Amino acid sequence: MAVAANARVIEEGDITGEGRKPVLIEETKTVSDAIKVSEVVVNFRVTQVIRVGNAAVVEGTIEKQVFFVNTAGVKSHLSETLSFGDTVDVVPVNPSQPVSGPFQNRSVLEDVVVKFHPESHVLAQKIAILIDVIAGGVTGDPPPQKVIATPTKLGAEGSAQPQVKAANPTASSLPKEVKVEIGTGETRVLLEREVTLDAFEVTHITVEPIDEDPNIGRVIEGKAIVQGTLEKEISFLDREFESQEITEKVPFSVLVEIVPNDPNDPARPGMQSLTQVSAESMFFEFDPETSVLLQKIVAVVSVQVTVIRRA
Repeated sequence: MAVAANARVIEEGDITGEGRKPVLIEETKTVSDAIKVSEVVVNFRVTQVIRVGNAAVVEGTIEKQVFFVNTAGVKSHLSETLSFGDTVDVVPVNPSQPVSGPFQNRSVLEDVVVKFHPESHVLAQKIAILIDVIAGGVTGDPPPQKVIATPTKLGAEGSAQPQVKAANPTASSLPKEVKVEIGTGETRVLLEREVTLDAFEVTHITVEPIDEDPNIGRVIEGKAIVQGTLEKEISFLDREFESQEITEKVPFSVLVEIVPNDPNDPARPGMQSLTQVSAESMFFEFDPETSVLLQKIVAVVSVQVTVIRRA
């Protein structure tokens, strides 16, 4: 079977492995002289794929042009280029056969969503990319890809599907994708804080994690590095016996060991991690003479490492 790519005919080979990973790039910028954004044009291309064992480092560029009407009623535009890079594991199509052959890029620009706020002049953009790398198979890269996203109205979101997509020539013949749990890990971290308050009495303190995104961990060999943030609300009576409240953010980082379900299949860079953080307990002590508030927080960090594989 032959596949046409960039106006030339090339022959298919056997695909021995594939790795896929969705990537969401979010950017918020202020277009101070805009009253209306007419469209955002995004051009996407992969510049290189570097093989590191059975993983691929994918690097590329995103070129954007923002077309808008400025405060003088004149059509204008601005351009910028973003660079991106990420890793993906290339897993065997046949578990009994190793990954072989050159790595080929099949990454796809899936969608662009833009939202413009005319009052604040803030333009929010979300670019969805599916990193897709195969081992073996067809040689040659997909054509450059382009998306034009237009807000449906001021302040509303607009999205567009790509005008050009890279075709996966054997998608119908490959097994389906399955999310596989590689392993889990849990650890506790003690956070000690001292703060000086102009207070007569501290009445209570509440603590909660504020990381809504579960993908705050980064997987390394056998472990995950988690960087999170706890938010505290300290309620107290000041020297005039008036109720007061302050909010404080407590960043932390911790290394979590991942216990693999299969000792021969440990956590490796490029795998996905889902993290849950909770405040297990807290102790505080306030000395009104020195105005020093001592706090000790025990946070529980739980991590699940998964990977997408072919069933």
